Amino acid sequence: MKKLYFTDDFSHENVKKLQDDGWLLRKASACHASDIVEACDKVGGDVPSQYQKITNDGFISLEQFDLVVLDLENTKDQLATVQREYIAFQNNIDAMLSRIEELKNVDYSTLKLNELKDVLSLKGIEFKSGATKDELLALLQG
Repeated sequence: MKKLYFTDDFSHENVKKLQDDGWLLRKASACHASDIVEACDKVGGDVPSQYQKITNDGFISLEQFDLVVLDLENTKDQLATVQREYIAFQNNIDAMLSRIEELKNVDYSTLKLNELKDVLSLKGIEFKSGATKDELLALLQG
């Protein structure tokens, strides 16, 4: 049985007592309404709203399930729209050429160090692991 206990009291005494009772501790203040609900059989403590719908047998309520299904359907619709836009883009040579020109004019100086390293790696340009931002920029421009 998986039991989740939501608290912000992580004192040694509280942690020991709860763990001795079989609870897995979660930081209550770190939970957000948009977080995915972790599968469990029981909840306790300062239970976040998305967990309050869990029944005693560990299942989510039908209305919570319906919300997940609705969210999935919306995601499918969004994906279908993006796929249609991508196919239209692939069939539009002028749009592709325009995008290529945009990408040629990237201001690399606005990128962070790790982003510059990613660009160089994608382009197959070798660089020292400890290279500075100026050194990486020089490699991209040269």
